Amino acid sequence: MQKHYTYSHQTADTGKIFYIGKGIKYRYKEKKGRNSYWQNIVAKHGFTAEILSYWNTEQEALDHEILLIKCFRDMGYNLANLSSGGEKTNLGCVQPLKSNIQRSLKMKAILSDPLKKRVNADNLKAMRNNKEVQKRRIAKVIAYRKSTGKKVLCKETNEIFCSTKAAELWLISIGKLKASQSAICMCCNGRRNIAYGYHWEYV
Repeated sequence: MQKHYTYSHQTADTGKIFYIGKGIKYRYKEKKGRNSYWQNIVAKHGFTAEILSYWNTEQEALDHEILLIKCFRDMGYNLANLSSGGEKTNLGCVQPLKSNIQRSLKMKAILSDPLKKRVNADNLKAMRNNKEVQKRRIAKVIAYRKSTGKKVLCKETNEIFCSTKAAELWLISIGKLKASQSAICMCCNGRRNIAYGYHWEYV
């Protein structure tokens, strides 16, 4: 049985995430079937690929892809994804899910009505709270993904991450956008006392 997963692409020179995807087998490493925006970024910066989380079903992977794209865009990442995710692919050909099409049509109908464009303060507050919930969800999923790296303990939260990269992504997801795994490694190796307001150690 083929294992579905979500993955990220980072620029090789800066390590910044610029693409989120879903795939099976070796899709996360492939250059074939990428859009021109993706190709331009890679031509300039190169790329590295990393599997973020494994899933038992394709639909779970698709749902996670949607969540990741939304969360990273909410945090200001300029992703090369041309859609909000959730499309099933076949040899690089994109086929929108029926639910996504229906959602898009519904949103278009709402936005076409001027009276429905008004959003009161309570709705705005709910939207902001929802973004925070999503960021926490992405943090949990990424932080506990399978990894071959050393496990890392955050002493303040008592949470164990599967690698320093997982800890870095968790920090980014809670708003510390300049977080770097190298600083966490230095803390774990005793070369610095604290990193991004937290104490870290290998477990």
